[in-house]
Amino acid sequence: LNSNPPSAFSFVPLMRTLPNLAKLDISGNSISNRAVTYVAELISHLSSLTSIDLSRNRIKGEAAAILCQGMNLNHNLRTVDLRSNPLGYEGLKHLGSFFTTNLHLHDIILDQADTKNFLNHKDLSNKSLTKVPSHVWSSWSHLRKLDLSHNKLTEISSRMAALTHLKELNLSHNPLLLTLPPALAALPRLKVLKLEGCNLRTPPKNIVAKGTKYIMEFLRDLAQGHETTYRVKVMFVGQENVGKTTIWRIIRKGSFFRRDRDKSHNTTTSSGNSGNGG
Repeated sequence: LNSNPPSAFSFVPLMRTLPNLAKLDISGNSISNRAVTYVAELISHLSSLTSIDLSRNRIKGEAAAILCQGMNLNHNLRTVDLRSNPLGYEGLKHLGSFFTTNLHLHDIILDQADTKNFLNHKDLSNKSLTKVPSHVWSSWSHLRKLDLSHNKLTEISSRMAALTHLKELNLSHNPLLLTLPPALAALPRLKVLKLEGCNLRTPPKNIVAKGTKYIMEFLRDLAQGHETTYRVKVMFVGQENVGKTTIWRIIRKGSFFRRDRDKSHNTTTSSGNSGNGG
């Protein structure tokens, strides 16, 4: 495909005859803004398409918005390569906005500097998500901010540790989320962790209430093999001089449990000796 519209017209019908096409490489074909309309139409019709390489073409500016319209209609598309295109600020802004809120597209591959500046935020709030597919985390390693709030998440994959540039993570209002993985402690730049409206058991509420620093320290301890210790207050109720203090001293010293164990051991030994004597 090149920038000549007639070529684009002939190209689209040809590709429509391949409904099971999963990967398409049309890189280095001098595709310009005039041909992008046909490419966008093609993307929207190839429902099995998961990856398209549009690198080394001449796509720029407003054409990126047209491309996003086609990508938005294909829910199986996962990866789009747009490196070495003169996208400009306007084109990059369109692609960044589309990437931020799109649920299905995992990765738009841009030149390194553009990725850092325009694809650093992902907002998947209010998407009714129960989980995030584990294979997407490596594609999001460049993210600085991730919003997964107001969903139905039941777990967070330990593969989130791949997001080494992440500075802010919003998991608030996921009432089914009970546990955070210790692997989160491996995120070196994470400074803001929002957990309001979650019914977490790990970390416990008293740790969550103290903020991100203490949550990360707690998870770091878990990652190193430390275990959570739960404490409960005990009150002995009864009349005077019935042995409350004595019971407490026995329990505190552990002699009650040792005595019970020794008694069980002696009974077993005695039974064994009796059998031998018979």
